[in-house]
Amino acid sequence: MFSLIIDVNKNIMFCSKNYKFYYIASGDYKNNYYTPVGITKIYEKKLTNAKFGPKFLRFDFYRLSNNFHGKSNKPYMIHGPENAKINEEGRFDKGGYLSKGCIRLSHKDLDEIYSIINVGDDVLIIPYNDKQIYNNSGRMSPIKWT
Repeated sequence: MFSLIIDVNKNIMFCSKNYKFYYIASGDYKNNYYTPVGITKIYEKKLTNAKFGPKFLRFDFYRLSNNFHGKSNKPYMIHGPENAKINEEGRFDKGGYLSKGCIRLSHKDLDEIYSIINVGDDVLIIPYNDKQIYNNSGRMSPIKWT
């Protein structure tokens, strides 16, 4: 059973461990930043002082990226919101396409998820509905569902 089911079409995430839905931000596909889709696992949980918040959960997906040191593998993660709009309850009002492929949660929601999701937990990321994304981009390939 999947511990997390992420729908990048609706920008929601369901956690089967506490039976709750969360608004998320996912890849800004209109600017060629895609959240990878398919089945993966939580590969790492880590406390950090990075710009995206004090903690993250890393997927077993990587992307190649250019940076000032040349090419490097960069992981996809569930992390904090950076500068996303958060409501007075400390949560996203609604999801959006804001990231460079990672899943963003409000810090409050990330604290909740971080406390119950474990390394090795299975994750399903539901593919984009828009077939044009797959046809126009060399960065993604469609998943065939049987």
